[in-house]
Amino acid sequence: MHSFRLRFDRSPNATLAIDAPQWVWKTEGRNPDIVLCSPDRRTPIKDSKKLVLRSDGWISEAEAGKAAAEYVPILKVALAKLRVGADFGDWGPKRVWTEYGLAYLQEQTGNRTLNDVHGLMLYESNPSPVFVSTEVDGLHEVKAERFEALFSQGAEKGCSLSNAEGIAFGLFNASCFQRSADTRLLLLVMAIESLLQPPSRTPAALEHVASMIRATKESACLSSEEKASFLGSLEWLKVESIRGTGRRLAHDRLGDREYGGKKAADFFAYCYDLRSRLVHGKKPFPSFPEVNSATGPLEVFVSDLLTQPHLGLE
Repeated sequence: MHSFRLRFDRSPNATLAIDAPQWVWKTEGRNPDIVLCSPDRRTPIKDSKKLVLRSDGWISEAEAGKAAAEYVPILKVALAKLRVGADFGDWGPKRVWTEYGLAYLQEQTGNRTLNDVHGLMLYESNPSPVFVSTEVDGLHEVKAERFEALFSQGAEKGCSLSNAEGIAFGLFNASCFQRSADTRLLLLVMAIESLLQPPSRTPAALEHVASMIRATKESACLSSEEKASFLGSLEWLKVESIRGTGRRLAHDRLGDREYGGKKAADFFAYCYDLRSRLVHGKKPFPSFPEVNSATGPLEVFVSDLLTQPHLGLE
């Protein structure tokens, strides 16, 4: 027999008012029951920040996988309809025990031991396993001398911030409080975008855009709604693209410094393209490892970009 198990975190601002530690969806004997429960099966569902959707007793791993593919979307739709946010582990790091660690725990306790995976897992139902997890949060520690030196430098030079810079620093700080890689990346790219002021294009390019605007206005085959849509888009062509302006700002402030193995201008373009694929659902949609590997260097990049006018580069 095989099981599927989906462990997820509910949002802190909503919960399911279920007083029992588990809720069962009966399939009337046609298939194994579907169970929603707290991980320890003792805490009431309404009080548990982590929840589990599970089902035991499927005849094969393939059948358990098919059941998960059927019932997990049902759970997601129901929670979304109720506005109960959930983190299903798609964008979080998988903090797990190693194979040797699990073997040690199993030897010490005498119980079959599996990782408490944040997300979906398939496994043999018997013997019933114990699920274990580990939480390790990295802490970026700054030496007191380093802080004092930079504060003194800022006090000596002065650090007056423009409105755009104020917004950028706010977005940068907000990113530091996010746990998911995709949210951090989006906020960090937004911080860069708030600094950008795209310049006008060349006279030749502006004349070309003007000709397209005239042609659109004079078109007899377009509806008024279509004309308005095209004209709105064409107006944006009068200035340089965000991608191009960002590349120039990165080069002007950071030169040939490298981030994530790429020169500053190229690194901005790479992260901006990741942002576009995330926001617009472009294929191939970014994977967690792809976004996560970019977010660390991007944090350093934005830090340098924001502070270079005030403290220079080291």
